[in-house]
Amino acid sequence: MSHGMAGAIRGVTTILSTYHSEIRIMKLKSLALALAAVAGLAISGPAAFAQNGEGCTSIVLPNGTVLTCQVVGGTKVYVDAAGNSYPATTGGSGAFTITNSTTNPCQAFLNVSSINIQSNAGIFGNVVTTLDPTRPSPVSSITSQVIGAEFPATEDFFFYANATVSSLPGQYRSIQPFHFSSRNVRSFNPHRNERFTQVDKVDFEDINRPGRIVFSVQGTSITLNN
Repeated sequence: MSHGMAGAIRGVTTILSTYHSEIRIMKLKSLALALAAVAGLAISGPAAFAQNGEGCTSIVLPNGTVLTCQVVGGTKVYVDAAGNSYPATTGGSGAFTITNSTTNPCQAFLNVSSINIQSNAGIFGNVVTTLDPTRPSPVSSITSQVIGAEFPATEDFFFYANATVSSLPGQYRSIQPFHFSSRNVRSFNPHRNERFTQVDKVDFEDINRPGRIVFSVQGTSITLNN
């Protein structure tokens, strides 16, 4: 073999070796980027929240747990169809059934499973409000606000209601769901003097005459204890 031919072969061999080395480097870089991306997801995704949020035992209860609450120290205002207002005091009881979130380890969904509230509204009469189980309510929940800590938490619960009024004949139902909220919940299992406020006015219609608003409820403030 001539010296010229040997040199050409050595040149081709060097080029091929360099090409394969660059291919290997590119593959390693791609693998490193893929691993970094996976690591980034682990840091910012639900898995990391689960690690940081472990110990939310007051919020995360076994699915199906029924949490019973007493309504104490409540106030509200009834407004009749003529616009007259009747301040009222209220009390009673309610219950939530727990379903845990599958993505947030410090969140539980609350199905309002019972409501029985009695209100004294003076000359407007005594009002008994109960859960209307025939209409599905919006999702209720309690969620911790800080990763790694149970409280403070945000709690919102919703329910459609039926009502009777001692001064009025017939039965009534809420057109809108009640929405009670607190952005500073410090206890849940049990609730300890947790104060909730009604978010929006709720109108009640005559069950036998749908669409006819007979009275409204607004400005409700209640305190829950277990």
